[in-house]
Amino acid sequence: MSSPAAASPAPQSDAASDSKVSFNDLTQKVFVGNLAFSITNQSLTEAFNNVAKVKEARVLTRGRRSLGYGFVVFEDDVDLESAVASLSKMNLGGREINVEIARPIDKDRAPRPPRQPRNPRSAADGDEKASRFNNRRSKGQNSDENGDEASSRPPRSKRQPRERRKPIDSDTSVFVANLPFSTRNENLKELFSDFEVTEARIALSIVPRRPPRSRGFGFVTFSSHEEQQRALKATTENPLVLENRELSVKPALASESTDAAAESTEAAAETTETSA
Repeated sequence: MSSPAAASPAPQSDAASDSKVSFNDLTQKVFVGNLAFSITNQSLTEAFNNVAKVKEARVLTRGRRSLGYGFVVFEDDVDLESAVASLSKMNLGGREINVEIARPIDKDRAPRPPRQPRNPRSAADGDEKASRFNNRRSKGQNSDENGDEASSRPPRSKRQPRERRKPIDSDTSVFVANLPFSTRNENLKELFSDFEVTEARIALSIVPRRPPRSRGFGFVTFSSHEEQQRALKATTENPLVLENRELSVKPALASESTDAAAESTEAAAETTETSA
């Protein structure tokens, strides 16, 4: 497999042609563009000689690589316009070349001013840009595709905090705390045997794959509000004691007694299912 360098021979050196023709002279000189990189001085001369007699041809290079264009100088008796018309658009080396009569460089044209280097961004510039962006966001403004500010939306009103419900005492239940962990529902009900009790439940801690355990407090529900008040008055005057523990009895919150009853029912069902 041949190397790329071998496939595309470099154009001939310009040094040899300098002694024959001065390319600064525009007489009988044409510009040749869109040259294939494989075109050399010799192959360019041979191609143009088929149309008109060539005095010298040169492919411009950078080092050994062609720049893709060059110049051709014809003999004095060649009609340039006719030669250009015949050679332009000719296929040479797989490319359609363009040929024009060489023009002098406009020396009176002012040189292009050098490009000014950009000033490096400072940290302050970045902070200012971020500040403008944050201000737009805080004002609820949109931007269109060009970054211009579009119609602004009214800022959202602040969400009002939810009003917390005040705890409501139950009309029929009491909360009993400081119970020994060994206390069962029947033990708790027996403590209030002097009153009309409809239900007594110990609050249970439920852990998967473990038997329910007492949480050290419970709830007692009476048949009426009057019975609840009578029990509260009696336990205030004569506090209940169980296994050397003085129990605390006070009105239960309506939500607490309901949740505890549900937990106790669930725990009892789980215990029954496990034992079965």
